[in-house]
Amino acid sequence: MGILKTDETISNKPQMGSASVGGFNAILDQGSEFEGKLTFQGTVRIDGTFKGEIFSKSHIVIGKSGKVEGNAQIGSIAISGHYIGNIQAKEKVELHSTAIVEGDITSPSLVIEDGVKLNGKVNMNPDLSASTSFSEDKNINKTRNSGMGTQTTTNAR
Repeated sequence: MGILKTDETISNKPQMGSASVGGFNAILDQGSEFEGKLTFQGTVRIDGTFKGEIFSKSHIVIGKSGKVEGNAQIGSIAISGHYIGNIQAKEKVELHSTAIVEGDITSPSLVIEDGVKLNGKVNMNPDLSASTSFSEDKNINKTRNSGMGTQTTTNAR
């Protein structure tokens, strides 16, 4: 955290309404490592290495070079890098073509691009616990070929 000067006082606390960088409230850049508990508001991007727990009602982006190990309870998540752990998303999980995910996913909406490596259970029924999955035929609603590969979008019914 930087030091912010406001009204002749100096504080090391972030100020509400402070400018974000590139649309992100925080970035863990490539070459950086962090271990612990991450809680935040707004959007966070991880291109470095993070080990620990993630708790937020907001959005997180795991870039191509990002490596995350731990469980997340999140509003939504977009993954292009490597994620090891369970994800519970209130809104949506997006797995981009370069994503490698090892763990269970619980979310009402899941987007999986062609090329994703996913090893785990998927639960799209919010009434079920994260340890319970249901059959694939209830998960996949549509498949679209955009000319750049096949994209499968799944939504809970």
